[in-house]
Amino acid sequence: MSTCRFPFVEMSKTHPRPLLPIKIASSKTQKAVQVYALVDTGARVFAMPRRYIKLLGLSKWRLAREWIGTASGWARAHVAFCDIDIIKPKEEHPPSDAPTESEARQETVFDSPKRVVVLFLAGLSEPLVGVDDLLDKYVLKIDYPNEEFSLSKEETSTDEGSSRVQQSLASAR
Repeated sequence: MSTCRFPFVEMSKTHPRPLLPIKIASSKTQKAVQVYALVDTGARVFAMPRRYIKLLGLSKWRLAREWIGTASGWARAHVAFCDIDIIKPKEEHPPSDAPTESEARQETVFDSPKRVVVLFLAGLSEPLVGVDDLLDKYVLKIDYPNEEFSLSKEETSTDEGSSRVQQSLASAR
């Protein structure tokens, strides 16, 4: 089993939290950004603030829209399929709230399933990593006293078939 440990990250004067360094890329535009996403085991899906649509070179007018239930109530989300890789955190530069464009290749820790469903939401302040399509592929251990978390993945595991999110979006249409 392959395991990678991540320190909690403090951003914008908040207390340290489990933030996962990721690279998100649009397969349509080939544009990518590197961000830290909050590990949210209460969320089903991967969600991004709506401003990332433009950063990925996508058009909100060309994306599907769906009503989704959130912790704050119902919201209209733009839906896209993106590639997401879990990357090694940059130790020499503390993270900021601003995403960075992925010109230099950051070391990939885990290749994630391709074509992950990403919901882009207005009013969302930071990226959220949910369970379906991403966290459900790993063993997640959060160590609050030591302010770190780890992800483990079986070396031989493969992704079989469509995810629950992809199946539910397809059945809703």
